[in-house]
Amino acid sequence: MYGYKVVEKALGQLHAIDEPSLGAFRGRIKHFQRIGLVTSSPGKGRRIEYSFSDAALWAFGLEMEEFGIDPIVVKTIVDRCWKDVLPAIESYGIKNDQFFVTNPSMVSSSWLNAFIGRVITGDNFSPKLEGVKRVLIVNLTQIGRDLSQALDRCSAPDEILIPAPIPG
Repeated sequence: MYGYKVVEKALGQLHAIDEPSLGAFRGRIKHFQRIGLVTSSPGKGRRIEYSFSDAALWAFGLEMEEFGIDPIVVKTIVDRCWKDVLPAIESYGIKNDQFFVTNPSMVSSSWLNAFIGRVITGDNFSPKLEGVKRVLIVNLTQIGRDLSQALDRCSAPDEILIPAPIPG
């Protein structure tokens, strides 16, 4: 389990957020909480501990925002696809990467229906993409790898204290 600051710092590392961009980045994370994508604060003085799954949800949502997808649409994508997306992100130890793939149709569809996606394994790309004109692809396995490493780095103590020997 991770505290909010650890998750925020890890997500910031994933997206190479610099100091001047930190305020806007925090706003994106808070907005995900406001729209119910992730658990929000339980109130003053109370802390929420976040799981890898919680951090992965934020990471996937931010990845979707990298494509310019509105957070409300991101929430819809998550509501429809998270049961398939999370296991792919959690499979970061495997060799054969898994991808979230969708062919957006924003002109012929409403925004909320434009991003119906699925998870596919890397070796299955060609047959499933035949005849598709446009595609959005996100490497879920790589998100898991990067997130796991960032959480490890951010949750490690700054320095390891070695206790002094007890005399005697």
